[in-house]
Amino acid sequence: MSSIIIVEDDERLAGLVGEFLQRAGYQTLHYASAEEMLEHCCDPEKNFSGIILDVMLPGIDGVQLTKLIRANDTSLPAQTPIILLTARGDIDDRIIGLEAGASDYLPKPFDPRELLLRVGNMLTAAPLDVAIMDYGHVRIETNTGWIWKSGQRIHLTERDREIILKLIAADGAAVPRNELGDMTWEAALNSRAIDVHINRLRRLIEQDPANPKIIRTHRNIGYSMAKPMHNFLNTQM
Repeated sequence: MSSIIIVEDDERLAGLVGEFLQRAGYQTLHYASAEEMLEHCCDPEKNFSGIILDVMLPGIDGVQLTKLIRANDTSLPAQTPIILLTARGDIDDRIIGLEAGASDYLPKPFDPRELLLRVGNMLTAAPLDVAIMDYGHVRIETNTGWIWKSGQRIHLTERDREIILKLIAADGAAVPRNELGDMTWEAALNSRAIDVHINRLRRLIEQDPANPKIIRTHRNIGYSMAKPMHNFLNTQM
């Protein structure tokens, strides 16, 4: 069953939308602000199929939140389908929302039947299957490079994530140090700079960084990612 997040500060409207979606067979979860949603949507195993998002939210507004999600700056998959709701129906406002990465845009007031059709179309067009590598104490999203430990996402720099994604793409094979280093500007200054990033990542994810089991060293070659204990699909549909 698909689950839809509703981010809407109008409690009455959120209740009506939630009730209508539930009658149609969807599960719903409501947050009154972007900040509240970001605080609670931090579990990679939760299956959220899409977001219905009000533009005129207090604090972080709907367009800003859409940009954060698309930039992979939240715990939600960057490709999460998003429908923006707004009282602003001008074409310029719709363009701004769509340029931010919204999947669809629905002006208020709207017919609940139209919203239901748009939700169905959105989910049909955008299946969200997120493959996760499970190492027991940590889990890694293979499409984003995000690392989760004890249910919390670990803060990574963009270069850390680039390295993780490169290692994942090699599917267990050794990646030469120079290929990893080419992705960072430090490599131009220090051919061993990649080792600094690897050591940082090991401190973050290994149970014993001195005896790494996840990121393995291949002497005089480079590094590889060990096979996980389990692979599973976090199906968003």
